[in-house]
Amino acid sequence: MDVVAEIITYLKQTLTVPVSSEVPATHPARFVTVGRIGGADVELLSTPRVDIDTWGTSDLDASTIGETVKDAMFALAHTSGLISDVYRSSYYRSDVDGYHRYTGTYEITRNID
Repeated sequence: MDVVAEIITYLKQTLTVPVSSEVPATHPARFVTVGRIGGADVELLSTPRVDIDTWGTSDLDASTIGETVKDAMFALAHTSGLISDVYRSSYYRSDVDGYHRYTGTYEITRNID
């Protein structure tokens, strides 16, 4: 399974907000997107980097959703048969689109299935 698809499936089971790989056409007030931004695949090991954006009704709401995502992502290594480690390398606010959004960048160690 693709790492983005695996993370989306996992977060959908964990969170109470919509989760997808793209911003929905009708922008909900609260939601999460997951996208791969880089990393490497060698032999049986993959080290993808993903951005997980959290949108909320306020900066505090978006940040709170982001903290819930962070906790879920750190727990992922204990629930996934393929992912063995998750590291959050940066966390920053981005309001370039006029919405309340936070972005967490995660580095993942994953066995290739």
